[in-house]
Amino acid sequence: MYLKEFELENLGPIDYLNHKLDFHNNGNPKPLVIIGENGAGKSILISHIVNAIISARQTVYDDSDVEKGKVYKYRSPNYIKSDKTFSKSNIKFEENFSLSEWQLERTKNEFEKLHKFTSIDKEWNEIKPNETSLFKSNFHNNQNKIKELIDNNCQLYFPANRFEEPGWLNYGNLTNRADYRFLDNTSSISNRQIINYSPLKDNQNWLLDVLLDKYTLEIKTTNVNLPINQTGQLPKIIPLNVLQGYAGESNNIHNAVLQFLKSLFQQKSGIRLGVGKRRSRAISIMMNDKAWIPNLFNLSSGETALLNIFLTIIKDFDLTNAVFSNLNEIRGIVVIDEIDIHLHSNHQYKILPELIKLFPKVQFIITTHSPLFLLGMRNYFEEDGFGVINMPAGQNVDVEDFSEFENGYKYFRESLKFEKDLQNEIEKTRKDFLFVEGDYDIKYLKKAAGLLGKEKILEDFKVVDSIGYGSIDKVYKHFDSKLSEVTPQKMLLLYDCDTNKRNSNKSQVYKRVIPSVEQNPINKGIENLFSKSTIDKAIHHKLCFVDITPEITKLVRGKEITEPEKWEINPNEKGNLCNWLVENGTKEDFKSFEEVFNIISEVKNAL
Repeated sequence: MYLKEFELENLGPIDYLNHKLDFHNNGNPKPLVIIGENGAGKSILISHIVNAIISARQTVYDDSDVEKGKVYKYRSPNYIKSDKTFSKSNIKFEENFSLSEWQLERTKNEFEKLHKFTSIDKEWNEIKPNETSLFKSNFHNNQNKIKELIDNNCQLYFPANRFEEPGWLNYGNLTNRADYRFLDNTSSISNRQIINYSPLKDNQNWLLDVLLDKYTLEIKTTNVNLPINQTGQLPKIIPLNVLQGYAGESNNIHNAVLQFLKSLFQQKSGIRLGVGKRRSRAISIMMNDKAWIPNLFNLSSGETALLNIFLTIIKDFDLTNAVFSNLNEIRGIVVIDEIDIHLHSNHQYKILPELIKLFPKVQFIITTHSPLFLLGMRNYFEEDGFGVINMPAGQNVDVEDFSEFENGYKYFRESLKFEKDLQNEIEKTRKDFLFVEGDYDIKYLKKAAGLLGKEKILEDFKVVDSIGYGSIDKVYKHFDSKLSEVTPQKMLLLYDCDTNKRNSNKSQVYKRVIPSVEQNPINKGIENLFSKSTIDKAIHHKLCFVDITPEITKLVRGKEITEPEKWEINPNEKGNLCNWLVENGTKEDFKSFEEVFNIISEVKNAL
């Protein structure tokens, strides 16, 4: 049972949303990831999809998650978009099965009289004159077919508020025995749940059933005649039954579970399930025949979240009428709201996409706030292997739109590396630290120190280029804590004149801004310290060093505004200009750097 299309109009923040789900050429569904800010309508969309799945199950079974004749999603005109007068939704599945819902702000008669509006949608005529809503499905039109789809496919929903009590909180969980499951064999009972909040106990009991069936019902043996030599006599033949292994559906399920566990725990071999003795029948995870995780309830919240989702998928498909051979054959719809809940960044980025890929015939419909998960999905499924829509409009998000996420992840990794490198540098040297905004600043300072006789001042500091780590602000954030009080060295963070910063101190950390020299032509960067005569010399050597915008006068709201002439270092020539000034600059050219060395001296001599 696959979802083919959904359409929502005037619901919550959604004006109009229509999306046809994608499939590969071989018929396998592509995972759909739904993104958007809080309040963008992700949960509203999910509620309509899940409501339709439950309604389909209610058509043929009495033990659906919601009482027969009732609905999962609250039906009310309160969810009509604030500036609209009606809402509608249409959820379409394979085999042309669908469920539609209309909500009007008033009865249909009153609505048409007040708004002079009649929809051309054929379902409009099915709304009774004195009714404010319509709830219609065609599941009853072919009950045999809908039952076949339900009986041979997964239909699962994992809400955002799913949660298992941790083992350390409730001792009863740690001593929780696995019990053999009782299944009601009545034809109107499915023994399956769609909504899953905390299925670990039920999954544990199901695993016990699988292991019991495998080791008692699926033993494969062969007869071997073993000759035994007797002194002076002919060999005696003794028939023996030799265990060949196990074969059957439970064995297939067991192998599938082990395949999943290897991916979950990133282990290539040596992992298996264990069962405690009959007085404490706990399910454990063994590693190289030792109890690695003595009880499933010992798992972390993140591991439990993933175990529950994917073990429940395997369990639910086992309870269908389909033949179970391997993970590749599991089919159905799995809806997961906020899939990144409880998950560490590595689980979001690497493990979760890897687990999803183990189930190529499952149609995953997922909401997330995690850019790391999206990047991981791209790595495992490539650009066209899954879909992403952005709520509330539901527009498709292309791979290019992931760039901001990728940069965020890169900065995150660089930040961790920066902190480690910085700590190593602090431990290696007893010098004070001078952090500047770029490599050119370091070259200029060293040249100026030589010309102005300030080498000794500069030698007392280890000068560090902060640009390589992203920005000088990272240094301040790193030491904006108790760490600044215990660091033995002083830290001088030296900003260029155009940065919107203020001088400040925090224990051993000093934030200073180089004062701007207003009369100089360049007003950005450390190049502001060079006079017009110096810049003129540089331009005479190479005209493209500096970009000059002439003075202009423009009319703004009836008033003439004059913008002065603007001089800027060409971005592609900053390095070339630096190299020329360092090679050819004089003491007169670098005289404004005196103020920089005054700042450095002030910090060096501060108590």
